[in-house]
Amino acid sequence: MGILFFYCTKDKGAFFYVLFYEYSVNKTFLTLSPAVVTSISCIKVVIKMTFTLSDWMLYTMWAVFGLMILDLLLGFIKSFWKGTLTSDFILGYLKDLLYYVIPLNFLISMFPIDPTGWILIAFFFVGGLAVAIKYLLDIIKKFK
Repeated sequence: MGILFFYCTKDKGAFFYVLFYEYSVNKTFLTLSPAVVTSISCIKVVIKMTFTLSDWMLYTMWAVFGLMILDLLLGFIKSFWKGTLTSDFILGYLKDLLYYVIPLNFLISMFPIDPTGWILIAFFFVGGLAVAIKYLLDIIKKFK
């Protein structure tokens, strides 16, 4: 999986030279040929999704963290406007990191000792799906 960065530098007139960089998993940069565009939007990030097993593991963690952050923001805004913002609010999310995210990372770190090569990965995806569903249901409850 790689992330494609577009960075524009202004030249004479209304043209921009666009430099393309691909940031790959092994942290190397590949420079592609410059192109000329007439757009003013200068910095864009395009994520090229691939479908290998390690990419799906990364997407699972993105879903868990994304839903967790969305739930945190919605809860923060709701409690801020009601005037009930306390430190227990943040401590609950730290507890969720300890109870949900760290065990998922622990399962993946034990992958080399799995004799079958698929049991711990299956538990990782089931656990990630369960955490994502938990946060989706929490977000839906905030709107009721």
